[in-house]
Parts: sequence; C-alpha cells; structure tokens
Amino acid sequence: MNKIKTIIFDMDGVLIDSEPIHEKAEMEICREFGMDVPKKEWDNFAEKNWKAFFLMPVENTEKAMSR
Repeated sequence: MNKIKTIIFDMDGVLIDSEPIHEKAEMEICREFGMDVPKKEWDNFAEKNWKAFFLMPVENTEKAMSR
C-alpha cells in the first residue's frame, strides 16, 4: 500500500492569485441582474462573506432607485 507523502494546500494568493478571476465573474453576475457596480466599489467587497457581498449592491441599487 502506498502512503501519501505530500499534500499541497493552496491558500488563495500563495500559489495562484485567483482574486481577479473571481472579481470578474462576480461583476458579470451582478450586471446580469441589473446591478452595475463601479470598479472602485469592489474594494469594499474584499474579505466579505457571500451574504454581505450580494446584499451590498442590492442595497446600493435600492438607495439609488429611491432618489
């Protein structure tokens, strides 16, 4: 029986920085739902959980529509 000798864990940004790929996909999803979030606002999403990520543009859109 072969024993496992090595396991590699890639914590995001150590081996591959996938943040730009995720950012692009998330921006496209928001646009598909009519929420065009300016690039400068994406910094506010860093390190947020998924619920906060998706609620922020909805809340901002609701505020803009009520003006």
